[in-house]
Amino acid sequence: MSYIEIVINSNCDLNCMYCNRHASICPPDDIYDPDDVYNDLLHLQQLGHRFSHVCLTGGEPTINPYLFEYITRIRSIVPWLSIFTNGKYLAHAPDEVLNKLKQYKVTLTVSVYPANIAYDTLFTRLDSKHIQYTKYSAVQGKRYGDGTKKYMMRKILLSETVQPLTFEECYARLHNCCELQHGILYKCSVMCNLKHIDAKYDTHFNKLLVEGEDYINVRTLTAHSTDIQRCTSRIPDTSILPFCKHCSAGYDHGIRGTYTKWEPSRRDRIEFIQE
Repeated sequence: MSYIEIVINSNCDLNCMYCNRHASICPPDDIYDPDDVYNDLLHLQQLGHRFSHVCLTGGEPTINPYLFEYITRIRSIVPWLSIFTNGKYLAHAPDEVLNKLKQYKVTLTVSVYPANIAYDTLFTRLDSKHIQYTKYSAVQGKRYGDGTKKYMMRKILLSETVQPLTFEECYARLHNCCELQHGILYKCSVMCNLKHIDAKYDTHFNKLLVEGEDYINVRTLTAHSTDIQRCTSRIPDTSILPFCKHCSAGYDHGIRGTYTKWEPSRRDRIEFIQE
């Protein structure tokens, strides 16, 4: 295993419609304890899963109060640490925060949204501190005849009824979207927050997950797991995970379906669940 993403908290300081992590409905106390993160990574290493790159994600990881506890502990055992962030906090964070990111050689992947975020300020500050970063367009944009550019979100809807989905239709399955959270390695980023969907909308998606297929409990492993190696590969798996049959996860940015304009979430049930 060379790369792994860790969900250190599920809540977020943005509220985007169709957020593929459903951060807008997650409670603020869903924090992956820094000691547990370190011990879970160490356990995986001891079983022979060597990784060179760990990415902290969420939710929005920079609003986690233990951010630098994760950074200092993980950097002691991993050579490359990055953070996936929307940049909202970092644009106006104290210089001390950016100085520490530089000190621990943390790289950033900044998701750019059409929200009220001072991205110019952020990138100027990062450049001045010589912090490495990349920009990632979090939404799809399309230019129209009048020269305007409308930003569109990819829509993910869940259904407790089996849906006709093939792996080619799922954006997540074409990328390395497996994530570690609370000792569980999920094979899809959507799965991490199903418990929050269930709590808010009285659904039962989390119970549909199948251990060994949809997720792996790394704390119960006593030997090297080939399943972990397979689900962390960037080569898409051609099989359909059991839970994938309950997630539309289809492209909704003009390749298939229709565009969905980016806007703040109303947190309505229909936004996340296909009846």
